[in-house]
Amino acid sequence: MLMKKIFSFTIALLMVLSLAACSGGNEATDETTEKTAAPVVSLVTERTEVLPGEEITVTVNVSEALLTACFDIFVYADDGLEVASVETCPSELILAANNKEEYGEEYVIVRGMSASTYDVADEDMCVITYKVKDDVAAGTKISLTLQVPTYQLGVDESGNDIYNVECSLQGLVLEVK
Repeated sequence: MLMKKIFSFTIALLMVLSLAACSGGNEATDETTEKTAAPVVSLVTERTEVLPGEEITVTVNVSEALLTACFDIFVYADDGLEVASVETCPSELILAANNKEEYGEEYVIVRGMSASTYDVADEDMCVITYKVKDDVAAGTKISLTLQVPTYQLGVDESGNDIYNVECSLQGLVLEVK
């Protein structure tokens, strides 16, 4: 009976020590996350009122993203819009953007990466030209939304150690006149 108690106590002590050892390893990453503001991904346009049949340009902008390593940004538009063209903007990042249709849904993917890291203070990544469909009724509101499944920042300029962050997303609503 005494042997059983000693064995149980030893196992419990080992479990407590192993939990303490596991929780101490991510200290630098946690500190970095707290010090870094969340990147802001925005959709920007010169006007929000549109007419059926006309084209409107929407810019994907990223700001407050110091030590950016890589990202994937998805831009979704309601049915009232169709993509006319997609162009990346000049940048120190390696950028790619294209229109994609999957499962009956059309969207634009903007991908960026750096060989090490790159400070994105306030930079346009992509310009999307949409055509408002001819049959959209006046008064219709068309939403453009963002999803950022991956945005990674570096712990330092080297980009050797990276971590995922949540982004602040700012979509856009257009109104058909």
